[in-house]
Formats: sequence, C-alpha cells, structure tokens
Amino acid sequence: MHVRVISPLLAVLIGIVVPVSAAPDPLSISVGGIWICKITQSVAGFTPQQRVTEANKRITEVVSRIRPADRVTVKVQLYGSTATVTVNDMLVFTLVPADVPTPGVALADYALQVSVRLQKGILTALGR
Repeated sequence: MHVRVISPLLAVLIGIVVPVSAAPDPLSISVGGIWICKITQSVAGFTPQQRVTEANKRITEVVSRIRPADRVTVKVQLYGSTATVTVNDMLVFTLVPADVPTPGVALADYALQVSVRLQKGILTALGR
C-alpha cells in the first residue's frame, strides 16, 4: 500500500490559496450558506443578474416573514416550459429549460433538486 504524505507547509498553502480563489459567483443564488442554483439565462427581459437580484430579495422577504412556529413549504409548479419555485406560497423565482446546467436533465427534475436545496438553506438560515 502506498501512502502519500503532504507536508504541513503545503497543507497550509493549500488551505490559504483555495478559499481566497473561491470568490462568490454573482449569478449564483444561495441562502444559509447553501448553494441553491446558478442563473445564466435572460428571461422576459430580465438579465441573469437581475433575476438573481430579484430572487435574493424574495428569499430575504420570505425568511423575514417566517415565524418560529411556521412550517417552511417549498413547492415547484410547472407551467408549460417554465417551473416556478415558491416558499409558503410566495414566488421566489422561475426556472426555464436553459437554466438547467446538465444536458439531458428535465426541467422538472432540476427544479425539484433546486427546491430541496432551497428548503435546506432557508431552514439553515432560520437556525432549524
């Protein structure tokens, strides 16, 4: 069996370099330290950055309205070629097929993955 040993100096350098080079992506949506998704396409006259900004505003509004006893219910609804993601019946964002980063993955499947991460992130942000 071959064991590879990394010197302590190299480990420290890796630990310093990796976090510094990992800048936040302005097209990514996250909450509670959980990455939710990346928006790369313009929709209905909104640029990707505008869509991300609006989604972040809505997530902040949703989180601020949730009381300690409230449930957090994230839903996905399909409307033709779009999928809406809501939290406690408040629209957070809309996804389109071009937002799906992996070829061959259906919009419905991707939206469900996003909704699971969104719920986890909101619960984390709420300290639950």
